[in-house]
Amino acid sequence: MIPSPIWRYVCECEHQALRREPVVRPASDRIDPAQLARLSSELHAQTMFAWFTDLTEPDAAALGLFRHTVGCRLRFRWLVVAMVPRPVPYLSVRSGLPLWTRHAIEDEPGVELRHWFVSRVPMPVRYDPISKSRPRLNFRTVTG
Repeated sequence: MIPSPIWRYVCECEHQALRREPVVRPASDRIDPAQLARLSSELHAQTMFAWFTDLTEPDAAALGLFRHTVGCRLRFRWLVVAMVPRPVPYLSVRSGLPLWTRHAIEDEPGVELRHWFVSRVPMPVRYDPISKSRPRLNFRTVTG
């Protein structure tokens, strides 16, 4: 069962792009093919999806986003509005990814794979403001 709602948290740059065209696309659809060919294998596999979550507040560790991978703050939330197709749980597609790719994106402390959803097709979205009390990505301390 796919939960509803599903969100995508974005930075200012992507927020402005989505205001112009409110559709989230897999990164492979947006990256120049020559640049895509130069990506590492792990990054190349990640670009074939658009990534989403069911978390109501952005949590960097749970989403597998860390300071070394996120260059700017994710301060805006967009709601997936498509009923068909819907993003699918990452856990349902991970077996089709190479093992080294799964390790690269899953082995960070604190990740919560059950909150990851992906789509290989563009997904229509609409802006859904985050509460003023929590306007930015939460980089919680992970111990373990």
